Amino acid sequence: MREVLSRVNSQIQSRELFADQLIGEIFESSSISKVNAKAYAAASRRVALGNPPGKRGSMGDAINWVVLLQAVSKGEDLHIISADGDFFSVLDESKPKPFLADEWASEKDGCLYTYRTLSEFMDQHFDGTAFSYDKNKEALIDSLWTREAMSFSTVY
Repeated sequence: MREVLSRVNSQIQSRELFADQLIGEIFESSSISKVNAKAYAAASRRVALGNPPGKRGSMGDAINWVVLLQAVSKGEDLHIISADGDFFSVLDESKPKPFLADEWASEKDGCLYTYRTLSEFMDQHFDGTAFSYDKNKEALIDSLWTREAMSFSTVY
């Protein structure tokens, strides 16, 4: 048992876990979209009108949404993994907010899907490779998606 624990700790320290590699590949293949004046103006208008996503007076979710609308190609589906309730339907918290789903369908000719956790997304889209349910493991996995945690070694 000590040998296994030692090996796992070594992999954690050296960022060699599969999760570290997966997150690294995701970050490497991602690009950052700049917030230009057009996106900022569109987000400001959303907030002023009270359109989702976001809390009243807050620009963060609105800017992210507008940038997604600008950057994602037509015909693409969007999968949002977030514990933030601003993206979810009030009537059915397992579904996206209808306003956002309708807007995505109208502007992008795609579907909007929402998930509360990375584990939920994995369960639905990676049959057989999804993580088993374990609250501690789920918290570690989800924390990998924050800007502060770039590997298991920073959250372990």
